[in-house]
Amino acid sequence: MNNSAMSKPRKIAFKHRLGLLSTNEQIDVCRGLFAYLVVVAHAIEVSFSMLPSERAQLGAFGGVFAAAAGSGVYWVMGFFVISGYCIQLSVQRMCERGSFQPGTYFIARASRLLPLYYLALAFAVVVELWIAPVRPANWPHGINYQVLVCQVLLLQNLTQTYGSFSPSWSITNEAFYYAFFGALVVASSRIHKRPERVGLVACVLLGWSMYFVYRFALKSPAFGATALLFGLGTHWFAGAIIAAHRDFLARSALIQIVARAWPLVLAASIACKALVLARYELVLAGSGFAFALMLIRFLGCDTARSGHAQPPARVKAVVEGLGLSSYPTYLLHGPILMLVGSMLIRLGLPLGWVGTSLLLSAAGIACGILGGYLLEAPIMAWRAGLLRRLSSAGGRDAVGGQARISFPAAGS
Repeated sequence: MNNSAMSKPRKIAFKHRLGLLSTNEQIDVCRGLFAYLVVVAHAIEVSFSMLPSERAQLGAFGGVFAAAAGSGVYWVMGFFVISGYCIQLSVQRMCERGSFQPGTYFIARASRLLPLYYLALAFAVVVELWIAPVRPANWPHGINYQVLVCQVLLLQNLTQTYGSFSPSWSITNEAFYYAFFGALVVASSRIHKRPERVGLVACVLLGWSMYFVYRFALKSPAFGATALLFGLGTHWFAGAIIAAHRDFLARSALIQIVARAWPLVLAASIACKALVLARYELVLAGSGFAFALMLIRFLGCDTARSGHAQPPARVKAVVEGLGLSSYPTYLLHGPILMLVGSMLIRLGLPLGWVGTSLLLSAAGIACGILGGYLLEAPIMAWRAGLLRRLSSAGGRDAVGGQARISFPAAGS
């Protein structure tokens, strides 16, 4: 029997195992892969900054390649969509157990976001001090104490980012969307509107109005940053909308047919950026739409799963590892890439931009995986205990008559 005949059953078995993954497990796979792809993109950027002559020799191809493979922004749009989806479901589960508790919600969000964020920021400060004498010419801005204070306060997206901690800009967006959504849920009991719908409308209106002011009137960085903050918020709240209507979206045959096109939409967005056929903001909108379709497709596949079949233990272990490594990979890879790049410059190793990119990518991903098991796992275990204690305390308070806020029904 030839190799192609043998490989076909293996491919079918592989697709079958992937088909057994639930939506949440597919999301974990995406989170890990998106983080790794961001590492690869930034590794290419750092290698080009270290070897500008090789970058120049690539000519027009180098520009196209850098815009396509050397840009991690597409995958960040996927993170935003997934985040809105997960937070919406988290709030709905909270309300199904009783009603929305603002204090518990904000503690849950802060305990998820901040411990590893501040550990990674401290690591970035140490790395920047060490590599300052010999530093790759990438992420050169923001290495000062004023910017560091903004980074500590999660405000750096309105100013700039601290050197190699630059990929953390999206984390400040996340922190804002968490707070904004929580405030909308609290207000929803008074305005009798769905918070995810209000959030999406607000982001569309504020994002585009700020964009037009920035584009055609005042070229102030504050207007540009605010437009980007709310503009990207449409992706986050699109994920929340998908979660709120996931049953309908999973059952609709027409919507599922459209959702199958998500790889084509994503490929078109990447091509438009690589070939400079569209403005940057339209590329961001296109990639965000692609990942919204991807999430809807996951829901349809979840519904179509046969019985209660589960993927093999090895597959589940890989999925868990991908999800666990996502956040530390994203936060730690910037300083790691710059640290390894600085060491390569000091040692004078002639790896070329391809070899440098591969080495940097391997270092960033490996450190992210280690960070998942050594940092993220214990933090998540501590957080789970904290939330259990809060849940128990909340239940006792409810018996005592504490006023709480109800979450509006999906059909309202």
